[in-house]
Amino acid sequence: MARLCIFVWCWLAYAGAIAQVDTTLALEMVTVSASRYRSVSIGQQVQPLDSVRLQTLPGGSLADILQQGSGVFIRSYGLGGLATSSIRGGSAQQTAVIWNGFPIQNPMLGQLDLSLLPVALLDEVQIAYGGNSALWGSGAVGGALQLNNHLPQREGWQWQYNNLVGSFAQWHQAAKIAFANEKFATATRFVQQSATNDFPYRTAPDAPMQLQQNAAFRQKALLQENRWQIRPNQSLQWRTWLSDARQHIPPTTVQTRSVAEQDNRALRTALDWQLARQHWIFQARTGLFHDFFHFRDALSGVDAPSRSWMSISEAETQWQPWPRHHLHFGMHHTYANGSADGYPEGQQQQQSALFAAYNWQSVTGRWRARTSLRQGLTDGAWLPIVPAFAIENSIFKHLIIKANIQKNFRLPTLNDLYWQPGGNPALRPEQGWSQELTLHTHHSAAQWSGVFSITGFHRQMDDWILWTPGARFWSPQNVLSVRSQGIEQRLELNWQSDHWHIRAAGGYDQIYATQKRATNPANIGKQLIYMPEQQAFARLAIHWQGLQFSYQHQYTGSVFIRSDNTAALPAYRLGWLHARYDRAFSNWRGAVFINIQNLWDEEYRVIERRRMPGRSWQLGMVLEGG
Repeated sequence: MARLCIFVWCWLAYAGAIAQVDTTLALEMVTVSASRYRSVSIGQQVQPLDSVRLQTLPGGSLADILQQGSGVFIRSYGLGGLATSSIRGGSAQQTAVIWNGFPIQNPMLGQLDLSLLPVALLDEVQIAYGGNSALWGSGAVGGALQLNNHLPQREGWQWQYNNLVGSFAQWHQAAKIAFANEKFATATRFVQQSATNDFPYRTAPDAPMQLQQNAAFRQKALLQENRWQIRPNQSLQWRTWLSDARQHIPPTTVQTRSVAEQDNRALRTALDWQLARQHWIFQARTGLFHDFFHFRDALSGVDAPSRSWMSISEAETQWQPWPRHHLHFGMHHTYANGSADGYPEGQQQQQSALFAAYNWQSVTGRWRARTSLRQGLTDGAWLPIVPAFAIENSIFKHLIIKANIQKNFRLPTLNDLYWQPGGNPALRPEQGWSQELTLHTHHSAAQWSGVFSITGFHRQMDDWILWTPGARFWSPQNVLSVRSQGIEQRLELNWQSDHWHIRAAGGYDQIYATQKRATNPANIGKQLIYMPEQQAFARLAIHWQGLQFSYQHQYTGSVFIRSDNTAALPAYRLGWLHARYDRAFSNWRGAVFINIQNLWDEEYRVIERRRMPGRSWQLGMVLEGG
């Protein structure tokens, strides 16, 4: 009965929206972001990384930018190697990666290699901390990484080109050309990069210096975007993202040689239609996503290609029947297919869902609330209803309190279900509840402004999927129950005059992600492996006319590498230095910059048996006009 009521409510609301009287209005051109409404941060901490932050690492990847100045822990296998994220004690599969409204995690693995997402192809990155499965679906447990692109609004031609060289034969170039008029906008971006990554290292403090072997990396990527403004209130957008990369996999500290390598190819294409009326906005979008991986290791005789296809279709309506009331509801369908040596015949998975949300704001604007609901269907089986509720209030002029409670879930991946030998079709989805409370204060006076927030969160996930050894092979089981809890603190201070802008920011996270139920009783109450209990960062940026200088310092606490917490990697501290000079000419602008990474030449490891580079540098230039 509950499921039936949800379906009926959504369809009636949709019919009500369509039945609104269509009055003739003189509307300005509107552009609606595909994920803007579901990015509304009522009761939730959202950290935006705009183009100003992204330009400090023009040759970097999404993993690089997240590693600097955020609460996201990046599990990196080294330069050019696999990089995945952990947010608030969650696994890599519990982070949703949203590209212009589409979740793009690989359906076979349930995660994405963030080192293969160049910053040069993105305009905006938002980190949404905490789960939001009610609106984003499976995987949005620890948080969501929202990646957005923006086509130009200003008419005419625009162009940009940047080039950099760096340590370990790093070379990167990126170009962008865009055009817009009243009816049409287009942008083409291209990235090409490579590096040998042959950094020096020592196997012991008194050992001679060696060079990292078989660690080269190269990538080419193309992003094409177009928008057709059919009418002032109606638009059609389509995007295509192509990527081709090869990663050589270096030997571990217990290997003398490696010739392993992996090819990674991706196709992401999306079509988005948007229509705005006086009180409502309707969006329909569809996307097709293809991933191809080919791992080869001549020494072990492994040759393992795998490929996946995923299609996503979605329709949603945002309806504002009254000034302080906002309804949002939609339908979602995903079809995924994968094939690999483990299941050469190919396997598929289908997900359908209805989701709805209601936003309310008080007359004074001091109170805001949101409630949302999702009902899903996977391969013919109903999923549990997923609710969420969030509220915030401006208690005083400068103090805001935020709170939310929600249910979250993650479906098993295709590999979890069908890999042979070992796949387990009887796996249940991971599911649990999370709660969050934030105090946010902001002040400004004359040339000064400051923001401070402190967030406490708690989450318990049951039926956590873990691959465990059996009599003959490993197999995934719903064996873990994990509790994640902690405190996040953020501080930002700004001072600005006619020619100066000084910004200082910092943060400290303390996170406990412990096993409440485990296969081995000795692991109960122990911290998850590769999950630091403490992380901190501090950043100082100074702008004077065309000169920019910034320094970032990051502390990452020790991480356990065994489930019983009997062995750990030591804590480490990293420093990054960035300097840039911009100058404007008649109809173009130019900039030169230098980056120094791991400024203090720290010896550290993020993953056991995987070496990390010491001090390195990048030198580059940026040209743009239009």
